[in-house]
Amino acid sequence: MVPTLMIDTNQRFSKRSLGLIVLFLIASISSALPLLAPFIGLGTGEDYFFYKAAGIARKYHLIYSLAILMVVVLLAIRKHLILPVHYLAERCRHLAEGCRRAFKIKNFSLTIISLIVALFLAETCGQFYLYFKSGISVEKLLTQETFPVDGNTRRVEDERSVVVIPNSGPFDANGFRKGTYSYSRKTDNIVFIGDSVLYGFKVEDHETVPSYFGKLLAGTHSTLGVINAAYPSFSLDQAIHRYIYEIKDKFPTRVLILQIYDPVMVFLGTLDKWNRRINWSNYQTVTNRKLAIHPPLSILKHSSIFYFIVKSNIFAAEINHNLTEEEKEIIFTSGVIESLKIFEEAVKGNVDLVVILPVTPPLKFRDEFKLVKVLNKQLRDFAISRDGFSYLDTWKLFVGNDKQNFIDECCHLTPFGAQRQAQAIFDFLSQYCQREDDCGESLSFLKHLQ
Repeated sequence: MVPTLMIDTNQRFSKRSLGLIVLFLIASISSALPLLAPFIGLGTGEDYFFYKAAGIARKYHLIYSLAILMVVVLLAIRKHLILPVHYLAERCRHLAEGCRRAFKIKNFSLTIISLIVALFLAETCGQFYLYFKSGISVEKLLTQETFPVDGNTRRVEDERSVVVIPNSGPFDANGFRKGTYSYSRKTDNIVFIGDSVLYGFKVEDHETVPSYFGKLLAGTHSTLGVINAAYPSFSLDQAIHRYIYEIKDKFPTRVLILQIYDPVMVFLGTLDKWNRRINWSNYQTVTNRKLAIHPPLSILKHSSIFYFIVKSNIFAAEINHNLTEEEKEIIFTSGVIESLKIFEEAVKGNVDLVVILPVTPPLKFRDEFKLVKVLNKQLRDFAISRDGFSYLDTWKLFVGNDKQNFIDECCHLTPFGAQRQAQAIFDFLSQYCQREDDCGESLSFLKHLQ
């Protein structure tokens, strides 16, 4: 009987030990893999197969590994922990009972104290979680955790919402993206405004539409400069007001080229609460942004609990998701037209020609967003009905191999796609006077592009 019991105990011990050893090995290999990857043919520590296969975020990798190690340690010493923890719990209970009897603390007071302790523990855990998750303070998360507010921009209290910080990242001293072109305050310029498409999302400075256009311009007799004033995620209204605040009366502009995607996506997220000034950097004004920026008590800006309350959208405005397609179109087009009228007034007497381009998503996604076609129609109708405006339809330019023209499923161009669009813009401008019956003396400079 005794030998049988000993064998059974040993078997259970062996299984438990084997399990702990396996967990320990998994944790150890997981922790070491990013360091060993370059030496065992798995690529660099930043990009190797384990992340791609498992989909584990890099910044959490070490935390996951340490968590597994902690589980192993706790399982190994759990017997040694149970008695001390039980003893401490009992002593705390007796101490609380003694305090209650000695000082006659009422249940209500105990509840308040318990609540304070619970809030303190929750706040502490929340602070640690947010710090390890983001690496910045709660206050910065509340005031800056909105795209595209990042290290290259700062907030402003006007229609732009954010402005580019000069000489930050890929931007020059005036906050414009660098490229293979030059410009001046003293000479005439061709200016590009819009969002990430013209800016050149995920491509190098020399691979943007304005850069390729600048190369084409350099091969002519033109002395025009080129400015890339587009910025990722900018809405129509932001792009227009960037021209008003940062270019108008500062950089002589002969031709202004606009291509924009938003407000399509922001509108779809805010619907009846949307207006022309809502964009990616302030859209939470219709949800929880005001609460985040202006809390009832300033000390709450440092609270992780307050952060989670804000992010939960408890105080969000109620958005009507039951709008008909017709109602959506009415709200959307009214805001777009309002922005375009501001644009028309701003360029009057300051720009000789405004060229508007449509949104051009990959071919397979063109029928999914009806609002894209609505926006393009509004842009086209406005451009062809106004003096000094023209519409360059690039919708058919990218009918073909999506992978060759686009880097993603949105609308962002590959270097090849950017080169094609730059060529289309250049051809449109260089042949403008040939197509128009009378392009006027003010546009005669376009003949130098031939």
